[in-house]
Amino acid sequence: MSGAPIWCVSIWGAPVPAARPRFDSVRRRTYTPSQYDRWKKAAARLCRNQWGAPEPVSVGVAVLVEVTLPRPKCKPAKGTLHRQYWHPTEDYPLPLRGDADNYAKAALDALVQGGVLKDDDLVVELSVTKCAGTRPGIDITLSLVEPEEADVSGVAAK
Repeated sequence: MSGAPIWCVSIWGAPVPAARPRFDSVRRRTYTPSQYDRWKKAAARLCRNQWGAPEPVSVGVAVLVEVTLPRPKCKPAKGTLHRQYWHPTEDYPLPLRGDADNYAKAALDALVQGGVLKDDDLVVELSVTKCAGTRPGIDITLSLVEPEEADVSGVAAK
């Protein structure tokens, strides 16, 4: 469904998942945690600097988000969920520390705020992977979606 990649960016540093808005009962307003706001602004600035086109993408796209979280410094304690995945030198899947969909939301927010995508509703195909590794960050790859040829009856041709 998706074509060749048109743009890639690597955002190095410990990724921060998108946070739910919080409510401040004293000031009677909603806000997002400052750690997420800082990460999103820095990621958007990097995307804006890397994006070479004058206009954001305004057609359907496929997005691949690869999240690499910092590797634990030592083997997790016995009985913890990700002890079975732990490896001292190689990257491995990490089932804890933030939902994969929240990391994808953070990446899409950075693309929109950075002027790469007009809106995140243009994403028609999304793939997210999450692992632990020695070099934490988020790699984002954008591909244009190629429309399938339709035959006379309106059913996609094979």
